[in-house]
Amino acid sequence: MSPVHTKPWAEIVRELERDASPYLPLVQFIASSDYSSQLFGGVFLSGLLISDTPDFEFGVHMLRVEGRGSEFVFTYTRGVQSGFQNDTTKTVATTDGVQTLDLFLKVKYGVDLGLRKTVA
Repeated sequence: MSPVHTKPWAEIVRELERDASPYLPLVQFIASSDYSSQLFGGVFLSGLLISDTPDFEFGVHMLRVEGRGSEFVFTYTRGVQSGFQNDTTKTVATTDGVQTLDLFLKVKYGVDLGLRKTVA
């Protein structure tokens, strides 16, 4: 399987701003965080793909966010090599997207983007 080629978050933000993408708030949240250099991703036909390694293998330690109308579907896949078959999926309203992204990144990658600090 070929790798998912990632881009710098600032470049992704510029592309999404041009397209008025529903993923823009999620990517802006990552791009403005202190930990943006520890996360890698891009927006593809299959949605927003995020990992903790650059140019990662599709479906291996990957968080996918798919926009479906007024909802986001978050799916974290460990990959076949891990031996786990129970991927994690959560569907939320787009208004809860940033908060859900923050929680997934904390639990799956150990990265605290500091949502509580920016909202409080």
